Amino acid sequence: MASAGTTVAPGGQVLATKEAGPGGMVQTQDSFRTYADPGASAQDYAQFLKTNSRYQPVLQAQGLDAQIEAMGRSGYATDPNYAAKLRQIAQSLPFHSVVHIV
Repeated sequence: MASAGTTVAPGGQVLATKEAGPGGMVQTQDSFRTYADPGASAQDYAQFLKTNSRYQPVLQAQGLDAQIEAMGRSGYATDPNYAAKLRQIAQSLPFHSVVHIV
């Protein structure tokens, strides 16, 4: 978690966010990347997953449910309910049966 004085990388910005901590969810500020368009964001996200070994189980998982479970175990988010929330979003999409993380 970053403080309000977070250093922002070029092209990034500091935004309010919530992180899970010992006492539950806490409000904090952190630095986030910004992109010219959604496609650039998706490309960077895919590259991030491919170049970080902690996400190899996500990339190797077979099927959306297995990918979501692997992402939940990866430590990508501090929220212990991240996988369930990700699944709920994926299932709300009209094409959820063919969605794959990467």
